[in-house]
Amino acid sequence: RMLRGNSSPHCAGAVRSPQKCVSVSNVCFEAEQIILHGVDGTAFDRLNGLLNRTRDPSDAFSRLHPAHRPTVLLAQPGDAFEYLPLAIGVKRSLRKRRHFLSRHIIGPAPAEGFSPAPAIAFYTTWSNSFTEIFSRAVVQLFELWCRDLPSRDVHLIPAMWGSNWGPDYARFWLHPFTAHAVEPMALTPD
Repeated sequence: RMLRGNSSPHCAGAVRSPQKCVSVSNVCFEAEQIILHGVDGTAFDRLNGLLNRTRDPSDAFSRLHPAHRPTVLLAQPGDAFEYLPLAIGVKRSLRKRRHFLSRHIIGPAPAEGFSPAPAIAFYTTWSNSFTEIFSRAVVQLFELWCRDLPSRDVHLIPAMWGSNWGPDYARFWLHPFTAHAVEPMALTPD
């Protein structure tokens, strides 16, 4: 659904349209996967089409390759699936794929229903450079927030963000855009 813009004075002039965006509903995020509940195949195709053009978070020079790293699944509660963790680049895993795969079982749709608040799941490549991280994620998120989000009642789900070993950048850089905890799909590798 299209959301109305933000009236914050900080947003004056920040109205660039998001370049790569797909809107879907009834989504869960499990084991680094986007699980579509009760949606038709067109949402699946649109989302996979977008992800085919997305950069791999762990390798800025490669694509995400959903064929090698399935990232979107149609919900089949109770079914098991294998996935390649985001911290492992597709190129690195091609020779020893079985070695890197993880296994997960799809959970049921939430009994309480889906949150009415929008969620923004985004993929950005990871870098050791603060400037690159800031421009790839924070500036683009700010532009989207100004253009389409009326408040901080939004869930932010970066594909790979933060770590167990460094400062909590999610809290510092992403929290101003959300009233909820930032929930990354995966942490950056150690």
